[in-house]
Formats: sequence, structure tokens, C-alpha cells
Amino acid sequence: MSEATTLFEGMFDTDLSGIRGYKRLSEIKVLSKAGISFTKRYLLSEYKDKPVNKWRVLGFTEGVDLSKELSGSLSFFNDPTMPGPKQSRDRYHAHWLLMSGQIKAAEKYFLEAANLNMAHPATGPYDDQPSYDYKVEIIRRIKGE
Repeated sequence: MSEATTLFEGMFDTDLSGIRGYKRLSEIKVLSKAGISFTKRYLLSEYKDKPVNKWRVLGFTEGVDLSKELSGSLSFFNDPTMPGPKQSRDRYHAHWLLMSGQIKAAEKYFLEAANLNMAHPATGPYDDQPSYDYKVEIIRRIKGE
């Protein structure tokens, strides 16, 4: 990494009273080994882990347009012709809901995905049951349960 610039950072509201998230948008300029310079933007999202009272990274994602990502995940979620099991699509959509502060909806889809996967285990690289259960646990920790 050659240079990193913070373009935005601050707290954001969620759909649950008393719960806020933190996000930072950074632009990173890099010089490759071949001497080529390029710039990428990354979004860091954090929520407070209430039981231990510490901020935890939820995501560090290339790309910065949350509404575009959420819209894309909704299209993916609603299209039964998309590859992969329904629980993978549920989990993907729930991730972007959570990144955008929609905790209630994210919890619903994470739970549905976990239950579907328990009944009909998927075989993708992130489809093991502990991965699904972990996402549900993240929501509970954010909510302080």
C-alpha cells in the first residue's frame, strides 16, 4: 500500500433503537510490483459487541455503494434461477442488510438460512453449519442478547 485516505467516517443509525454502527470509507492507492499505480475504495463496517463492550469489524469490503450492493443482493435473493442453494442467497442478502443497518431483516434472513441449511445442508465453501450459526450469533451480540 502506498497511500490511504479516509474519505468518510462516522456513526450510522440502524433499525433498532439504541444501536448504531460505525463505517469508514477509505481510498487506497497502490503501486504494483510491475510499477502500475491503481486506486481502490474499501468500506469498513463495525458494530459494538455488547456482551464484551468492544467494537468488532463486521466487514471490510471493496466497493462503496451500499444501496447498489443491497439492490444486487435482493435481485440475487429473489431470482430462483441463480446458482446455489436458497440458504446461500438468504445469507448473502442478510449480509448486505446488516452492512446497511437493517438488523431486524438481516436477523430474519440469517435465521432462515441457518434453519434451511440445517434441514438441507449445502456444500459450498461457506455453507458449513457453523458459518450460518455464527451469523445468527453476531446479530445476538449486536443486540446484547
